[in-house]
Amino acid sequence: MPEIARRLPTSSVSGACPERGSHVGTSFAEEIGWWGDNAPMTTRLKGRRREAARVVDAVSREANVSSEIQAVALVGSYARGAERMASDVDLVLLAADPDALAASPWFVRLLPGAELVRSRRWGPVRERRYRLCSGLFVELGIAPVSWADLPLDAGTRRVLSDGHRVLYDEGLLSEASKLVRSDTAAR
Repeated sequence: MPEIARRLPTSSVSGACPERGSHVGTSFAEEIGWWGDNAPMTTRLKGRRREAARVVDAVSREANVSSEIQAVALVGSYARGAERMASDVDLVLLAADPDALAASPWFVRLLPGAELVRSRRWGPVRERRYRLCSGLFVELGIAPVSWADLPLDAGTRRVLSDGHRVLYDEGLLSEASKLVRSDTAAR
């Protein structure tokens, strides 16, 4: 899967809780094909995937215009194409000043109606967990750019090895991603 750098998604983000079926156009997530296989799924899961794509599109678009965000990766079950109804959308954002980005209300402005339900710190990563009005949970792991420095620390390697898709990158994640993919291919 090619990495995406400074590319604007084609879909639009509108309203806090769009009506079912209001998704219009091809989403950025669909364009890069992170859905996995075409296995049969319920209507609810299709709706959940559309909502997840809307979040990925919005965050990717924000990264493209924000000077605060240097890289974004989708990680976890959605990155592997193994999501279920209970899956949350996990995003890692790299920033020069992660504390400022974590304290900023940018995500709620981006997705009105998002409610911060948990805020934790895991070493260098500032976790912000949001619940959208649709019920979808989004977990942002906001980390300093050094999170992707080589050699990778065990935590970074574990997160990336569990599945990742680089959505936006100013060059910080590309080497880490290549290393993890080559390690996985060698196994």
